[in-house]
Amino acid sequence: MSKSAKFIAAALSLMVLTAGANAVTVGSFDSTRVLAKRVLNTGADRDALRGAIADDGHTLANTTDVLTTGYLNGLDVFYTSVLGFGSSSSVLSAAEQSALVNWVSDGGILLSTGEQPFFRASYESLLNPFGIDLVGQASASGSVWSADTTIALLGNGVAGSLMSDSGTGILSTGPSTTLATNNGSVIGLSKSFGSGLVIAIGDSNFLDDQLINPAGEQFFRNALNTEISTVPLPAGLPLLLGGMGLLGLARMRSNHRKG
Repeated sequence: MSKSAKFIAAALSLMVLTAGANAVTVGSFDSTRVLAKRVLNTGADRDALRGAIADDGHTLANTTDVLTTGYLNGLDVFYTSVLGFGSSSSVLSAAEQSALVNWVSDGGILLSTGEQPFFRASYESLLNPFGIDLVGQASASGSVWSADTTIALLGNGVAGSLMSDSGTGILSTGPSTTLATNNGSVIGLSKSFGSGLVIAIGDSNFLDDQLINPAGEQFFRNALNTEISTVPLPAGLPLLLGGMGLLGLARMRSNHRKG
């Protein structure tokens, strides 16, 4: 095999490896912390999300009853689902808050889907450490995704679409990116925190099986694919891949947590 042929073969091999390296591991709470029908792994209202995870080649981790450093270090994304209604057991302890803050700061993605104010204590314990508050309730109609098509989380047709017609919580924070609004109030946002990201939505019904629409499912898929970073390539390889039209495929998910 000629040197050029070997180089091309190596390039294609790298492309194959990196193109399939975007998979993430997604964790969530069990039924002691989350409403049973919304438990990500088993809940009757989460079939669509489980399907999206499987279709995109991601891994669904076992659920947990408590957030620990050991559990979080095995994840790329932690999805809250719906924290227990009016239950003090759903309020995060100081130790859980510390583990979560450190994990996000080190590169983890927290995806929080909240609910109306009677869930407030649970979500305040989750979001306050990141400077985010659940401050009120919006009307039960008119929730839309931001029309800003430059926001990666709103890509693939999400931007400008209907989010939900159900009741939703209003979020307040410092510098952040607005993802969704209800009659002018911010009900969805993302916020960088250290090397990681917090995605907070003041509603959860938009991901329920009976209410989810294509935009809602796509948003969930987008949220699982926000850690993509360019693979350092050998000298000369970017030019070769660019000429072959393959450079855009040579990407992989960063591994922020080394355990």
